[in-house]
Amino acid sequence: MRMTSRLVGGAPPPPDRGRIRLAGTLSRPDRGNPVRPIATPRPNDPPPDPESGRIVTMAPVAALAALICVGIGVDFSGQALMEQALRDDAAHCARQVSTQMAAPTTPGHESAAAAVRQCLSQLGLTGKIEVDGATLTVTVDGRYATRLLSVVAIDNLPVHGVVTVTTRARR
Repeated sequence: MRMTSRLVGGAPPPPDRGRIRLAGTLSRPDRGNPVRPIATPRPNDPPPDPESGRIVTMAPVAALAALICVGIGVDFSGQALMEQALRDDAAHCARQVSTQMAAPTTPGHESAAAAVRQCLSQLGLTGKIEVDGATLTVTVDGRYATRLLSVVAIDNLPVHGVVTVTTRARR
C-alpha cells in the first residue's frame, strides 16, 4: 500500500474571509513549496493616517502642562494664604504695641520697634518696623515652600505682608 501525503504539493491557502486578498505565495527556491501567503490591503481600505502614533509624544506634553496648571493653582493659593497669615501676625504684633503707644506714658519709637521685633520673634518671623508719630508700619517677608511647582524647579515663592496701624492718644 502506498501512502500519499496531501501536504507534499503544499497546503491550500486559508479561505478569504473578506479581510485580506491573497496576492500570491512566496516559494522557497530550494524546495519549490509555498512558505506563506502575501497579504495586501483591500482596494477600498483607507490609506494609513500620517498622524498615526503622534499621541505617544503629545500625551506626556499634555500631562506636564496639566501638572504645571494644577501646580500654579495649588502653590499660588498657598502663597496667598501664607501672605494673609503673615499680615495677620504682623497686625497682631502691631496692635499689641499700638495699645502701649496710646497709653498716657507713651514709649519712645525705639522701644515700640523693639516690642514689635520681640513679638515677631516669638512667632518665628523677622520684619521691618517703622514708627512715624502715631503710625506704626510693620513689614514681614517670607518664603513659601512650593508643593507641586518644585517638579519644574520652582522650590519657593516670595511672600510679603505689610500692616499699618494708626493709634489715637487716650484722653
